[in-house]
Amino acid sequence: MNSGRKISVLVIDDDYDDFYIVNRMLSSMQDISFNLLHVYDIESAETALQQSKVDVALLDLNLDKYMGINTLIHFKKSASEIPVIVFTGSNDEGMGELAIREGAEDYIPKNDVSASVLSRSICYAIERYELKVQLEKQLKTDVLTNLYNRAALFDRLEILIDYSQRAHDSKLAVALLDLDEFKGINDQYGHRSGDELLKQFGLRLKNHLRASDMAARLGGDEFVLVFTNYQSIDNLLLALKQKHENLVKPYKILVNSHVKEFVIGISIGICEWMPGMTPQKLLSYADEAMYESKRKGKNQLSIYSLEEK
Repeated sequence: MNSGRKISVLVIDDDYDDFYIVNRMLSSMQDISFNLLHVYDIESAETALQQSKVDVALLDLNLDKYMGINTLIHFKKSASEIPVIVFTGSNDEGMGELAIREGAEDYIPKNDVSASVLSRSICYAIERYELKVQLEKQLKTDVLTNLYNRAALFDRLEILIDYSQRAHDSKLAVALLDLDEFKGINDQYGHRSGDELLKQFGLRLKNHLRASDMAARLGGDEFVLVFTNYQSIDNLLLALKQKHENLVKPYKILVNSHVKEFVIGISIGICEWMPGMTPQKLLSYADEAMYESKRKGKNQLSIYSLEEK
């Protein structure tokens, strides 16, 4: 932990005396600076999280409205992106283990704490949480292109389809993109050049995407774009054609100490989600449409239609 950093701590405790003790403890630390924000209940904590940047939360499990582990469970619903330390008057070790299982980074009994123990717990909780976030990101990220990977794609589609089944006016579509003749580039110029081409392609693919959309690498030279909340399929097709024009512009890659321009085609298949489609079916239909693009001469877009089947 950077000793020059000021750590923002949200203390959720309905006893001001306990907050006063925590404040005195952390103020006594010489090597780390703490900024404390005190609230008395979960609702006020949720407001504080929206209004202020918080590095870590100290949570008492026994508040007026919530008691025991339910306090942590309820708080984590709105505080999933910060580490939480349970700081409570209970010495129940079983409760501590349960708190850890429910997502707390640490469990500290109030009557068994010192300034150094509390400070160390806060710093370690932040470091563990940041490491966990980094590892989770690595599990969801394609190493070569830094796009989402196949597992993350299917997780996202499961969530979006579940939402679409409940919200009748929502829109969801996927576009499956395949690089035409990519194998020939790999064979002729080597995997290093091929990998560099995929990296540059990935950068272009996620450029100008809305926050609600997603770019992922399915595997090899196949990529997927996920679109939600678009106005109409015609508007989506227009946006994809513009994206396609950018994707097929020449790629400059260093080959044997010389910069070479590569021009590639992109075959795209599009499928709009309809009730009953699973993530696998949705991608399978987009794949069929993509191969239709290849059959029609490659480097173009095709849309899957159930009526034509």
